[in-house]
Parts: sequence; structure tokens; C-alpha cells
Amino acid sequence: MREIDNELLIGLYVEQEMSLRRIEKEFNLPKGRAKKLLINYEVPVRTRKQQCNTPNHKARQQDVDYIANQIIAAEKSWQDPKIRAKKIAGIIEANERPEVKEKKRTAALNALRNPLYCLEIRNASRQYWSIPENHERHSLTMREVAKRPDYQEAVSMGLREYWAKPGKRAQRALVSAAIWLRPGMREQIRRSLIRNWDERLRLQSILWGFDKKLPAFSKEEEADFFKMVVKGNNKARYEFFCRNMGLAEKLSWRIWQNIAIIFPDYQEMDIDLEVIKQEAYVALGRAIKEYDPKHFGTAFSSLAYISVPQKIIKALHDYGRLVRVPIKAVGI
Repeated sequence: MREIDNELLIGLYVEQEMSLRRIEKEFNLPKGRAKKLLINYEVPVRTRKQQCNTPNHKARQQDVDYIANQIIAAEKSWQDPKIRAKKIAGIIEANERPEVKEKKRTAALNALRNPLYCLEIRNASRQYWSIPENHERHSLTMREVAKRPDYQEAVSMGLREYWAKPGKRAQRALVSAAIWLRPGMREQIRRSLIRNWDERLRLQSILWGFDKKLPAFSKEEEADFFKMVVKGNNKARYEFFCRNMGLAEKLSWRIWQNIAIIFPDYQEMDIDLEVIKQEAYVALGRAIKEYDPKHFGTAFSSLAYISVPQKIIKALHDYGRLVRVPIKAVGI
């Protein structure tokens, strides 16, 4: 059994947080001996615990000063050319070791493995397709396969069997509806159709018909269309006219409602609403023709609200001056 000092026992138990059983095992003490020794020194143990729980600001300040001194010493050592050269040489020597080099090389290759693999495949594919014989051989093979009757029959039978399954037609309808419900999809399809006027007019004849009014323009569409109108595109001019037919009808209806104020003797003139509509369409065509390209910032409807009614009223005044001659009197 080894001798143990009271101060050492208290320090191990309180400061080092060593268990009593471990203390007894370290010093070969009988079981329960360490506990009895601590009971005899209960007051010193309590005092030591209070000292350990109380923050020692002086010791903490000493630690901070020690760390600061270490940092200052390190900076001073780096300012010395000999020490700096020695440390740099040590770092270079450490990096030149084979195991360190292999570790860094492996890490770099792992980071570049996927891009290098993709680049290798791309280069190999480019070299393969750069040979004209390979390109021609593949093209002929694909054409021959597509022309084979068994291939066409298999494709058609597969499609028929696929759409014959229950729920596939409903699934196709849902997919089609989901495409149209995507934000901006209608605008994207509309803009793509603008680039192909023949296809656009064909679709319009199917959906609306040429004799029906078309939906109004947005501001961006109006600018794109009118740039084509200025360049002399007759199809764009026709499209622009059809899109603004609703505006012409609206203005003609307003003039028809206020015709008693504009023409007090309108009953004698025998002016019908259809006559006003026809004059409105003519005025709309003239307004499109006279539209100044400098006004791209202003909507066409804002200018048409002023010019179209003026042209309609002028035409109606001319209409009132007409002298109707019976057909029988023409040959006189």
C-alpha cells in the first residue's frame, strides 16, 4: 500500500475529477479507505471545490498573455530571414514526400474524374463522327430501318396497343392540359407561331375562321407585329387588322348611340349601323396605313380612338351629300 498525501488526494478527487475507486486502485488502498480519508478532511474538500468553481480571472489573464506572447514570438521568428527560410524549406520538403504527393494527386483526380470522363467521351464521339464514312453508314442504316415494313408495323402496333390500354387516353389529355397550364406556355407558343405566318394563318382559319374577330394584342405583340407591317408584310397587316376589328366595332357602336347629336337629321339620311361598321373598318385600315413608326411607345388603340372616329364622321358627312338616282333613270 502506497502512502498518499492529503493534498494529493483532495487534488485528484476535486480538480482531476478522479473517482474514489480509481484512486484506491492507483495507490493500492483498501476498499473504502479513500472515502474515509475524505470524510476526515471534509472542510478542505469543500474549500477546494469552491476554489475550482470560482473563476480565476488572474489565471485566465495569464493564459491570454501567454497566447499573445506566442503569437508575437511567431511573427518575430517569421521576420528573421534564416528562420523563415528554414521553415519554408521544411514545408517544401514535407510536400515533396512521395506519400503526400500521391495523396494530393489522388484528391485532384477524384475531383476531376467526372469532367475528364465526359471530355474523353466527347472527344471520342467527335473523332468518330468526323469521319464521313461513319456518318453516312449510320444515316443509311437509320433510313433503311425506318423503311422496313416490319419496323413500321411494329411501331404502329405498339402505338395502338399503348393507346388501347385503359386510362392512357385520359393520361394523354391530362398531360396536354398540364402543358397548357404551365406559366408562360401560351405566350411561348404564341410567339413561336408568330415566326411562321403560314402556319399561324392556317391555325387561325381552323380555330376562329378568317371572318371572325381575333383576340386583342398585348403591348409586346403589337410592337412585333407592327415592325413586320412597316416592312411590307401583308399577312402581318391582315393579322393586325383582324386583331383590331373589335375596336372598330366598339367605336362604330358609340357613334351609332350618339348619332342624333352628331347628325340632327339622321332620320332623313337613313344611316344604318352596318354602314357605320363598314366605314369604321375602312377608317381602321387607313389608320393602320398612316400609323407612324415613331409611335412604337404608344399603343395603337390610343391613337385609333382619335383618328378612327374622325374618319367615320367625315365619311358619314360625305354619305349624307350623296344623291340617289333610281335605276330606271340611269339610262335617261
